[in-house]
Amino acid sequence: MRLHDVGLDACNVYKDATIRDLSVTPPRVVNGCNHPDIVKRRSWTVNDTSAVDDPAHYDFTKTDLLLAAAARSGARIYLRLGGNDNGGPTDTGDVASFARVHVNLYRHVIGQFKAGPVPHAPAFVEVGNEPDGAFWRGDRADFTAAYNLVVDGVRAAAASSGKTVQVGGADFTESILDAFSKSGNVANGFIAGVTAARLDFFSAHHYDSCSAATLSGAATRLKDFRAQLTAQEAASVPLHLTEWNIGLGNTCDAADFASAQSQSFASGFLTLMQDDSIRTARSVRAGPARVR
Repeated sequence: MRLHDVGLDACNVYKDATIRDLSVTPPRVVNGCNHPDIVKRRSWTVNDTSAVDDPAHYDFTKTDLLLAAAARSGARIYLRLGGNDNGGPTDTGDVASFARVHVNLYRHVIGQFKAGPVPHAPAFVEVGNEPDGAFWRGDRADFTAAYNLVVDGVRAAAASSGKTVQVGGADFTESILDAFSKSGNVANGFIAGVTAARLDFFSAHHYDSCSAATLSGAATRLKDFRAQLTAQEAASVPLHLTEWNIGLGNTCDAADFASAQSQSFASGFLTLMQDDSIRTARSVRAGPARVR
């Protein structure tokens, strides 16, 4: 069960930080983690870096409720650490503290930090949320640095608790193939910046072209995706498609999702991901199909 857009991010769990709207001059302090304009550059910064490990600054009430609900379903947890799609912060003025809060969130989940009622052991931890799109507006180098710190911190916490976890990211958009070569985009140089050693998997999305979608077109795109990873020395890194569908909810007609074509596309796409020219030695994993 992938816990996505449910408030498991730094802004929602850490209560001693300042958010500034950097799209205006001078920057303006704003309140809350959710805003109607999701594309603005908002910086989230811890107020006191010396207190970032102080449990008193964290509120995991909602976190624990969500984890308990997931556990009751019997599903393994796929924990996503990153910004939400509800107009939350898209930058930070303190990369180290930003990363540390996300590491502490994982530490809480496994019962190592301000322990909740029951510890959990996520099978996967995904770092980031569409940083090549609307949900990271800060410096490209800052995102790469934050990613590296979170991955290293999660792995260290897991090892010290005897946990096994796969950590990767960064949950890129369906435009990732173009973003790989786009100047200034987070995806451009991302793999080189984090190295394949910090990618237990590479995660991205595939939203097709609604009623114009074809399985042959999807197959070509997935093969191109695998070729790009190979060209960037990540040939052995598994590909996680954590969001996919015949199209993105706000670009398709509602009827597209109830059509026989959509049903056929979904079953065919699952089959496509087993193609030997796309999968890796550890296989391509299908994330939950998501309509939005």
